[in-house]
Amino acid sequence: MRKKTEHGKEKQSTLLLRLFLVGVAILLLLSGILKVASIIAKSTFDGTHRYTLLIQYNAKEVRAFSLSPQDSTISVLSMSSKTTIYNARQYLAIPVDAFIKNQNIPDSENSTQVLFYMLMHYRDFKQLTSIDLIRLWFYSRGIDQTNVSKREITYPYDVEKLDNISSSLFKDNAIVAENLNIQIINQTDVTGLGNRLSRVISNMGGNVISVESPDQLAKHSSITFVGSRGYTVSKLVKITNYHSIPMQKKSFADIIITIGQDKENNEQF
Repeated sequence: MRKKTEHGKEKQSTLLLRLFLVGVAILLLLSGILKVASIIAKSTFDGTHRYTLLIQYNAKEVRAFSLSPQDSTISVLSMSSKTTIYNARQYLAIPVDAFIKNQNIPDSENSTQVLFYMLMHYRDFKQLTSIDLIRLWFYSRGIDQTNVSKREITYPYDVEKLDNISSSLFKDNAIVAENLNIQIINQTDVTGLGNRLSRVISNMGGNVISVESPDQLAKHSSITFVGSRGYTVSKLVKITNYHSIPMQKKSFADIIITIGQDKENNEQF
């Protein structure tokens, strides 16, 4: 009788241990799934639209890699200088999806090589997720070198010539296809802020029809739009960090960007 009792207890203990291990395995699996889902949610490269990565190696050298899955091309713009380059992102006036400052990244015009290094050291680059780097690297390695456009400039550079180069290298075909009219209203004390944003939007293929600077100031920045929120609005929200608000009635522009005092020190453009 005692043996049966002990055997029963042993069976029960084994069952409890198995249930415990199964529970732990399920929790680990759920934790892994949630972690992957979180990484995917934070990813910024959708695998469809143009994605631009700007790397600043040091104070005198920057390089932009722009990958366009829509037309299977890669654009590379390198800028060097004998003096310090101040705010390269603002100077180039291009739509940047990720801006990296790191002197250890290989100084190479080969995007596949650069992205592979970043993938191997992904923990050092918080602006991109590991999923972003995997997808960008995989896309890059599949592009034929005949579809890679490269330009080199020396800082400082003529602004008009620079914009001609930038618009040829960083034009977003999805924005061109939507062909929406964009109005920019600079309601801050910072002179020229509207024109700076206009350069970025024009260089990525946007149609800026008006840049205004009224005397009245606005506290908050916003992007108002007519109809459904399409790709152009989503891209503008991404590069400005402004809130988007649907318009009830259409004005002469499809999209109105108001630059308010809350974003007047924005270094993204």
